[in-house]
Amino acid sequence: GPVCRPLYEALRDHFPAFQCPYDPSLADSLLTAAGWTDMDKDGVREKNGTVLRFSLLVNKENPIRKRIAHNIAAGFRRIGVRVDVVEKPWDKYLQDVQKQRYQAALMTWVDEQEYNPEQLFHSRFIGRGFNISAWRNPMADMLMDKAGQADSDPERYRYWNQLLRLISEDVPASFLFNQRVVVVLKKNLRNVRLSSQGYLINVKDWWKDFR
Repeated sequence: GPVCRPLYEALRDHFPAFQCPYDPSLADSLLTAAGWTDMDKDGVREKNGTVLRFSLLVNKENPIRKRIAHNIAAGFRRIGVRVDVVEKPWDKYLQDVQKQRYQAALMTWVDEQEYNPEQLFHSRFIGRGFNISAWRNPMADMLMDKAGQADSDPERYRYWNQLLRLISEDVPASFLFNQRVVVVLKKNLRNVRLSSQGYLINVKDWWKDFR
C-alpha cells in the first residue's frame, strides 16, 4: 500500500502514525504562490523565463517501474510540471544513480529482514552505496549509529523514530508504496524462512516431511 516513510508495514505499530495526504490542489496553490505560473498557456509553469521541469531516470528493463514513472509524470503534468522520463539500461542507470548524475530517479529497495535504513541514508554510503540522494545529516548519522548499537528493539525503535522525523523534514527521497507479496506453501514443507529479500532466500535448507 501507499507509504510516507521508509518503514516496513510489519513495523508500523511500533511508530506513531504519520500522514502525508495527496493534495494536488494544495500543490497547485503553493506553486502559484511561489511565482510559478503558466503564462503562455502551454500547460507547463514558468518563472523568470525558466520552465518548471525535471527528468526522471528509470531502468528500461522493468515494465512496472516504467509504468509507474509515466504515471508520476502524468500526475505532475496535471499541476503544470513537466517530467521527462529517461529510460536507460540497468548498468547505465546504476552508474548514473550511484554517481548522482540525475535529477530524480525511480528505484525500489529490498532491505534485510531486520529493519536497517543505513545504506539508504547514512553519509558513509554516499558514492559507494545506495545513498544516491547524497543526503548528509550529522544528526541522522548519529541516530543510525546508536540504533545499530542498541541492545533492545524498544531502544532501537526510539532512534529509528527520530530518524524518520528527520527524513520527513529534509525529504532526501519521496516514498511511494510497499509491495505486498503473498507466498503459498505446502504444509509439509519444512525449514522455510520468509524474508523481505524473497521467499527463496534459504531454499537449499528446505526439506519435505513425508510422514
